[in-house]
Amino acid sequence: MAVSNTAFPHGLQQTQSIPNILSVPRVTTPCSLYEFDQTGAIDPSTSLNPASVNQDLVVTAGQTYTLTFRTYLEACTTSEDSVGVMLNHASVFTVDACDFGPGTYRDNTVNFTATVSPWILRFEFEVGKTTGVVKVDNVAVVPNGGFETGNLSPWAVTDTVGQSTHSIVTPGSANPGGNTYAFDASLLLPTFPYNGVCSLTLQQTLNTCAGTNHSITLDYKLDSSNLGECSIKVEYPYRTTTGSVSVNGYVSPVRVWDTMVATFRAVSNADVLMIVLSCTNGGSDVEVDNVKVAYYPGNAY
Repeated sequence: MAVSNTAFPHGLQQTQSIPNILSVPRVTTPCSLYEFDQTGAIDPSTSLNPASVNQDLVVTAGQTYTLTFRTYLEACTTSEDSVGVMLNHASVFTVDACDFGPGTYRDNTVNFTATVSPWILRFEFEVGKTTGVVKVDNVAVVPNGGFETGNLSPWAVTDTVGQSTHSIVTPGSANPGGNTYAFDASLLLPTFPYNGVCSLTLQQTLNTCAGTNHSITLDYKLDSSNLGECSIKVEYPYRTTTGSVSVNGYVSPVRVWDTMVATFRAVSNADVLMIVLSCTNGGSDVEVDNVKVAYYPGNAY
């Protein structure tokens, strides 16, 4: 499920002094590298939001999604500059400058379960001074990135080696954005011969944009008590080869939720993200949660 024009390359001509959110410009152009700036003057006769932008998302009813986006609020004013998120006409999340701090970008996460399709995503902007700046950028949605449906779909498990199994477990990551559930891989070696590596791959086809840089973040927990025996590797198409980033027990604490980050340049509009979990000991668990993929403004390696 794709969010079109996630970083607003055409700028979306600013909408000024529109009470009751009468202006709803649609976002339709994919593969974006810009941002939306709300810089319109404030109508002194109303304290209502000056502008909003929305998009119909094609979703699967009953599926849980993870929405991520960045916000920038220029100033903490009397009316508190803010960005609000509405899903199907219901307010679900607000970022305001006075609570979260002005003048910096903030990364935000909202988990939601769709009940119908299309699902209306709307950002509402409120500014408290003339030519105030409010921005939203890098909007992305990963289906079931936090496994909050309690099941695996639309993820798939492939390339199982050994007697490895998998399940959805509770609780989820203790890091921000983690919730009730997480993916757990119980990695077991074959009964004979009792050597080698046991592993499995968790994968999902992403809605990427060819030639655009993306970031991947995910939370993981290594349960092995013996350092170095278990690892997690994120693999993704990168130009004409496969890129990857790995962590293991030598550099990560065990039985503690940690976060890994990778960046990549998409080679298609449907790149496959693969998370390879492996262990060399007799049996251990590796957990994954809070998977996020978003547009990345820097260089991807």
